[in-house]
Amino acid sequence: MAARVPLSDRVTALLGADEAELSGDDFQRILQLVRMCPEHGADREGIRAVMVYYRTVQLCGGLFGKFSPRWNSWSERERGHCAHFAAGVLDRSISSSRRLTTQQASDQL
Repeated sequence: MAARVPLSDRVTALLGADEAELSGDDFQRILQLVRMCPEHGADREGIRAVMVYYRTVQLCGGLFGKFSPRWNSWSERERGHCAHFAAGVLDRSISSSRRLTTQQASDQL
């Protein structure tokens, strides 16, 4: 499960929060950072699916959360998992970009 994948110190510093502090409210901000990175083929479909899931969960939480605290708790937890997934994609994108930059620098030497 993506929510259990540890994030690098580099990404948590960039986000200004450790993994435990990430919430569903961070998802859009993290997604903006992901969009600024070169796209990974492996993550492209996953991030799209998570975006759809996030919106669905947000809608369900908004509709049913008013009537049941359980729905609200579930919605918040799932939105947090989506934020963590997006942070993992960001982490992989940054790592890949760094590896590519390092490889290009060593090829020039």
